[in-house]
Amino acid sequence: MSVSGRLRSRAEAFVAQPRPSRRARIATTTICALAVVALGFLDRATGVGLSFAAFYVMPAAIAAILVGTSVGLAIAAQSAIAWGIAEALITPDEDPLVLRLGNGMVRFVILSTVVVLLASLRRSLERVQASDRHSREFVAFAAHQLRTPVASVQATAEALLVGEGANRERLLSNLAGEAARMGRLVRSLLRIVRIDQGEASDPTLGSLVEVIRSEIDRFSHISAVPIILEPPTAGLDEVRVSNVDVGEILGNLLDNARRHASTAVHVKATLSGDQVSVAVRDDGPGLLPGTEERVFDRFVTLDHFGGSGLGLSIARELARRHGGDVRYAAGGFVLALPTARDQS
Repeated sequence: MSVSGRLRSRAEAFVAQPRPSRRARIATTTICALAVVALGFLDRATGVGLSFAAFYVMPAAIAAILVGTSVGLAIAAQSAIAWGIAEALITPDEDPLVLRLGNGMVRFVILSTVVVLLASLRRSLERVQASDRHSREFVAFAAHQLRTPVASVQATAEALLVGEGANRERLLSNLAGEAARMGRLVRSLLRIVRIDQGEASDPTLGSLVEVIRSEIDRFSHISAVPIILEPPTAGLDEVRVSNVDVGEILGNLLDNARRHASTAVHVKATLSGDQVSVAVRDDGPGLLPGTEERVFDRFVTLDHFGGSGLGLSIARELARRHGGDVRYAAGGFVLALPTARDQS
């Protein structure tokens, strides 16, 4: 392995270490502060020959890496002061006070720059490592999710080669279902990637009530149970939302509800102050206690209804991009959004 490769490996291993506890951070800060004082005395005792900038850069750098930027800046200020005091004690009559103060400010700026650069470098390494880890996990989860429908499609296609009659029709139906499942999963994966890349939200606004009705009409043709829209509260016709993003949120919630409902899905929109809520509830078994937040994790499926484990995660992330949220309450999922009134 090359020298740069070894350095990169060691840097990644260092960044991967867990952040120190509060007690450890306090201890590190104290040690750095005492080190600055000790170096000042060392300067005074040994003379100008050992008055190197590295003496004072090291405590500030260590504090910036191990504790954080704010503590690093505090140590940098202490280092600049100690450096100036040591210099004044060694050569008391060489420079005027104004020049010494100016030198102290310059030293503080230099030390602060070192602190900020080191802290930024650490944060950059942490982000790169987190992104790399997230990418590996995403690829692994995606491969795992695609493996089942791909295997089913392959098995069904092989069976079709020798199937006949009614069995052939059943196999074709199964093939179509698995192909649709793969299509939904691929679309969800692409949507997750676009969200992670910070894709801009759709700027087109439309009436919330119209968006709700449009999504209900779309799912009514494929839902085995009726989807019932309860009468909306007064003022909802004036609420404006992103057509595409809010429509996708509601679509994911309706798709989840129709797959779990026993007899019906109920949708209710309410307006309260500066917030609008859309509740999508089904009469299915509901979530088990303790899984209300876990269900929003990516690739988490808590049933056997063929979901990808991405719909609810996408719904929540899109809602939060618009300043709202999606939560589980009272046997259903509730979309909460800040209101935007029609100004026309």
